[in-house]
Amino acid sequence: MRKITFIVLFSLIGFFTYAQDEIPQNIKNTFTSMYGNADDLFWAFQEGAYVANFQAEKGLAMVYIHPYGDWLETRLRLPLQKLPRKVRDYVYENYQTAEVTFSGEVIQAHQTIYRVEYELPSAIVVKLLNEEGELLKERRIEFGVLDNSHLNLKPLPVKKSKTVLPKDVY
Repeated sequence: MRKITFIVLFSLIGFFTYAQDEIPQNIKNTFTSMYGNADDLFWAFQEGAYVANFQAEKGLAMVYIHPYGDWLETRLRLPLQKLPRKVRDYVYENYQTAEVTFSGEVIQAHQTIYRVEYELPSAIVVKLLNEEGELLKERRIEFGVLDNSHLNLKPLPVKKSKTVLPKDVY
């Protein structure tokens, strides 16, 4: 089962990632005009956009570019301590027991916002805040138990083995 999971995961990663020469020229031009020639550039396609991942001066950067070549936004992964004071205050006051799994700056055409993701026992919470620490948007992704009841699954019959294991094996 582990082997099948690995093969499926590896196939999906290959499906959504691109080599440098597979990226349309208009996407490359947009990226180069904004960020020059970044080292160790890694391309992917997610959320309907080409995404360039690279190590920027401030932190790990993800640049989202629309398939038509328009820049959408740049996300910079930053430690929580590097976010504005009021954003940190919001996090510390409201989610003391949560594990912050991502924090960063989201640069868009007309604004810069801050993204913080928490992992709670039953969900992942994504919060977008402005520089004043005011909540702009929240998304909660619940962890659910897969409900297979509609599949009407029955256990497989177990064959009895005639092999007797020595007592020290079990």
